[in-house]
Amino acid sequence: MASVAWAAFVGKTVPRTVFWSSSLRQNGIRVQRSRKFKRTTDSDHAFNIALNLLQQDFTASGPNRKWAGDITYVWTREGWVYLAVIIDLFSRRVVGWAISKSPVAFERKAA
Repeated sequence: MASVAWAAFVGKTVPRTVFWSSSLRQNGIRVQRSRKFKRTTDSDHAFNIALNLLQQDFTASGPNRKWAGDITYVWTREGWVYLAVIIDLFSRRVVGWAISKSPVAFERKAA
């Protein structure tokens, strides 16, 4: 293990990288690198895509004029479940929600 020759820095400003790298090394601290970002969304598919009716305008002039929703999955003691939530964009409150073991169940209810 190479040590920094501190005598070379006496009376001089110590570069931050030299100070941090040597002190981390002396204390046995190592960098834990994160994994490379992996894209999980597949946009190249033949499924129907809903029209963007809001055009990124999430303001509403009154209650029950605009609703927005999303589906996500949550880990529970019983395993993975899907959670669908609908919110009113005026009040920002939840209008409705549903939990299911399969995302297909939401499609059946909406039809």
